[in-house]
Amino acid sequence: KTEPAALEEKSPFLLRLTVENGGRQAMEAAPFEIRTGGETVRDRTPSLPARRSIEFSAKMPGLAAGNHPVEVRIGEADGPHVEFKGVLAVAAPPPVLPIAVRGFHTDPEEPKEGEKIQLTLQVENPERASLPGVPYAITVDGKTLAKGKTPNFPARRTLDLPFALPALAVGDHAFEMVLGSEAVGVVRYGGKVRVAAKAAPPTPEPPPPPPPD
Repeated sequence: KTEPAALEEKSPFLLRLTVENGGRQAMEAAPFEIRTGGETVRDRTPSLPARRSIEFSAKMPGLAAGNHPVEVRIGEADGPHVEFKGVLAVAAPPPVLPIAVRGFHTDPEEPKEGEKIQLTLQVENPERASLPGVPYAITVDGKTLAKGKTPNFPARRTLDLPFALPALAVGDHAFEMVLGSEAVGVVRYGGKVRVAAKAAPPTPEPPPPPPPD
């Protein structure tokens, strides 16, 4: 087995081996060799107590993404030895979407109960080249408000993405924007829109008293 259990591209890892000595006598430490992905690691096992299993580990260099046959030999190549084979699966790193949500604002700036609200998110492309539009989904209070695809992102520019919100009740309303997909990378951004109560209508002034007789 490996540590970590899920291997990532170019990340060093530990290969843990379990070896059993089924004999009645303890065995001296023995040389071992591990070959995989064009790399070879050599070291020595611990001594093996009689009729016991032991676990030891080898530090392995990072490997490229893909499935790599692994061959382990314990003992001298030209003397008594044991061999076994397996496969190591190394995952490619997830893609990174090189955009960032820098903030948001609402119109009106301080929305009140029952008002229509426009939520605008500022999305920056810091790259030197423009980027194609990506899928998006925005939720408010856990409910999907809109899905679609953004416009293209100009190089080194910030793009405003406006969304019309329905009239909301008094209080804080959480929203989340998800940009991208597993194929191109995912960027998430969340925030809150605070809705205030409507101002109470002014109390009418009482009429002036009638003039004296």
